[in-house]
Amino acid sequence: MNQASSAQLFYNRVGTLDTTLNGVGYVGINGGNVYPTRAKQLSDRSIILIGQDGANVRVIKVRVDGTADPTFGSGGYADIACSPCLMKDIVELPDGKLLLAGETNFMMPQQPSDLLLARLNANGSLDTTFGTNGFVQHDLPVQSGQFSDEHMGEIALLADGSILAAATTGVSTDHINKECSGLLVKFLSDGSLDASFGSGGFSRTVIGDEPTANSSSWANISVFGNGRIAAAFSANIRDAKEPIGYVQKGVALKFLADGQLDDSFPPLVLNRNFVLDVATTAENGMLVLTQGSLRKFGADGQLDATFGTNGVFTFPSQSYPGFVSIEPSGKIYVTGYKVVQNGLNPGQVFRFWPNGMRDLRFGRSGEATIDINHQHLYLGPAFIENDGTLALTGTLVPNNVLYIRLKVQK
Repeated sequence: MNQASSAQLFYNRVGTLDTTLNGVGYVGINGGNVYPTRAKQLSDRSIILIGQDGANVRVIKVRVDGTADPTFGSGGYADIACSPCLMKDIVELPDGKLLLAGETNFMMPQQPSDLLLARLNANGSLDTTFGTNGFVQHDLPVQSGQFSDEHMGEIALLADGSILAAATTGVSTDHINKECSGLLVKFLSDGSLDASFGSGGFSRTVIGDEPTANSSSWANISVFGNGRIAAAFSANIRDAKEPIGYVQKGVALKFLADGQLDDSFPPLVLNRNFVLDVATTAENGMLVLTQGSLRKFGADGQLDATFGTNGVFTFPSQSYPGFVSIEPSGKIYVTGYKVVQNGLNPGQVFRFWPNGMRDLRFGRSGEATIDINHQHLYLGPAFIENDGTLALTGTLVPNNVLYIRLKVQK
């Protein structure tokens, strides 16, 4: 086979950049100084990104062809005054409005942070009929003399218009020595807490005591078709026996629709590891993505031995996965980045069959590497469209945001 034929075969390989987008398969999004905290795909296939730009929350909307949406904000960019705050996630509401979720007092030492919601009209302007001038703030109750610092994670929209949120909280008497817990919170469509959920609107899962320094936490959520809820919480937890004084800890749990723990699904507790993402399966099981592995659990919380190797797929040592997504067909995408010999971090996408085996038709042996201009590329979650088309967003260091499409069939 000559070189031209070989190059053409690789060019057409499933998992390579889809050059029908902008001639190269990606579009740079000029976000100013914004490092995006979340990207989502809307019902019209456009991409919405949120990030922070000084004292403003910046929301960017890009149409399916990669161009900025001129009907949104000012030329596709909407800046929402919100200082100091950080928005972490966004969902599209049935009426086309957008709900943002985050926290107050971002990066304000010894200042308690609260959960914060904001609602935008479809054109990117604040919906002032929501809460107070478009915002709703919640400081969850604690005992007398204690303070709580809430940090928002992911959110999910339910069929009735209510919102589920996975978050974390650090409870203390001095803003320093904190007990870290995972939170599952339910908001009604007006932004108020649903008092019928959990205990007064939320469920709390204690993870452990946070270290004074290097305290970090993450929270993820996914909703089952039967209304039950998968949630995961991760944090650095104080441990005097560790040389660095703390240890990574992750917990994955299943909740009933009313916010109570599902006792039929034993909690998964990981020491020296984080849960990076969770996804629900059609069989009411759960995919749990950790640092270094993808694990599949059945509805009973036991590892599914038919998946991967005894329920686990272990990633190559140079791979750093971040997000997991499931197609309606059951095929699985995991996105993140990898480290290569020259020190660069190209984007990385794996595609698996439902049984955890790599789909060898995708990329090279089920793995696609996305190298754009030989720069560090960190990929967000995969957006799987009705026709199987695959869209992504990624960040080129330092802060150039990309909208990317990959070939999914020849």
